[in-house]
Amino acid sequence: MAKEKSKKRSMLGTFIIASIAYIVLGVFMVVNSQKIADGINIVFGIVMLIYGIINIITFFLNKDTEENLFLELALGVIALGLGIFALCAPDIIQRIVFYTIGAIVIIDSLVDMKRSFNLKSMGFNRWYVLLIIAAIGVVLGILSIVFYMNMGNAIVMFIGISLIYEGIASLITMLLVSRTKKKVEKELALVEQQ
Repeated sequence: MAKEKSKKRSMLGTFIIASIAYIVLGVFMVVNSQKIADGINIVFGIVMLIYGIINIITFFLNKDTEENLFLELALGVIALGLGIFALCAPDIIQRIVFYTIGAIVIIDSLVDMKRSFNLKSMGFNRWYVLLIIAAIGVVLGILSIVFYMNMGNAIVMFIGISLIYEGIASLITMLLVSRTKKKVEKELALVEQQ
């Protein structure tokens, strides 16, 4: 029983941290939208170049040892190639990053939609509020993918707002689920006492 409570607290803590991380990342993206739009491919390219070069150097410095470092060499070459590609084709890298973030927002919102139906089955009266919030999150995620090419740095701000929204929606969901669970447990305890 104590292990189960500890596991639930750990999951709850992780959920809260993830929601807060969404909000913080969203605020950062809104405040620095122009810099992010301009620099995302450069940062990604430089990081990949450094990672690739380090792996390749590590392979050649340690190739006479008994360790099998061919995986490091392969990763180094791939990372080096990605880094060069990111610096030479910035639009493609930006698109991949923004599509990924949009997809994460959509998936997380779909999970929240499922949670809203769970709240409905638990007898929560305002389950539809979460459903509406989650549906808006799905729409925001789709719009961030569809209109990426036309919106330039505005999409960074848009994705930032989506992430803030998703973080707040997740925190509200957690609060509602927690409240409903406590209410159900209290009612069950009263029934058992009778």
